[in-house]
Amino acid sequence: MENIVVAVDDSESALPALTFGQMFAAQLGVGMSAISVVLTQEEIASQRTKLQGRLTTHRFETVAIDVVAHDSAKGYLGELPAVRIPGYV
Repeated sequence: MENIVVAVDDSESALPALTFGQMFAAQLGVGMSAISVVLTQEEIASQRTKLQGRLTTHRFETVAIDVVAHDSAKGYLGELPAVRIPGYV
């Protein structure tokens, strides 16, 4: 099964991206998960806890969240594999 990955941080402005991601995934009939990038391994647990709390508060409790450590969020996210869905650019 293909999966849409939505990049999020711990800000309120990340929530509309999750809403859009869920709607888009539903239209395509694929799953959706969220990912957050922090600078150090030590930040992973606290970021995951913070994000899980925020997701639950805003009724996104079914969204799987992954937190990874990398020195560049842009660099890490750019390395994620792109999946082409037939019929979409």
